[in-house]
Parts: sequence; structure tokens; C-alpha cells
Amino acid sequence: MKKMNTASVSLAVCSARTNAENRAGVGDYIRIRGRDLDFQLEDSRCGVFFVDGSAARSPEYELVSKDLVVARVPHGLSAGPYLLRLRRAGDEGGYHELGASSVFIVE
Repeated sequence: MKKMNTASVSLAVCSARTNAENRAGVGDYIRIRGRDLDFQLEDSRCGVFFVDGSAARSPEYELVSKDLVVARVPHGLSAGPYLLRLRRAGDEGGYHELGASSVFIVE
């Protein structure tokens, strides 16, 4: 497996439906703002992941750009706290994982 660099960066995350920061319901879309966020949708190792011991990848994306990603909170997640991670391809075939500085709450 290729090397993965993990960095905690300032990702701003909010519900697209309610504008609540760092929280959204199952099936809702969230907006993630930051830098260098774009990734290839076809690469299942990249995307937005909700981590609580295991990782659930967002199943749908409305927008993926350098400074904004709009992703759906996966169905099947239990209510509670998650670490939100955005993984994208990096240099030399590796991956970069960007993390939000706050815990994300699934309602």
C-alpha cells in the first residue's frame, strides 16, 4: 500500500440543509470548505469518510472542487460523533488525508 500523509487542517463543515456547523442528519448533504480538496470520484480510496472505528465513505457527491466538496452523509450511520476525513491522491502515488479539527455529529 502506498504511503498516506495525514494532516489536520482547517476544514469548515456544515449541513447544506440547515447550515449547522459540524453536524447533519443521515442522508443530508454537507458542505466542506478548505484548500486542495479535489479528488477522483472513481478512486474508491479517495473521498469523504466518516470514521468511528470503521470508515464509511460518502456514497454521493454533488460537487468536488479545489475549495468545496458537497457530499451526502451515508445512510446506515448511527447517531453520534465521527471524525470527518477527506482523502485525495498525493504525490508519487500516495494519498493525503485531511481532517476536520472538530468532531462531526451525525444526528
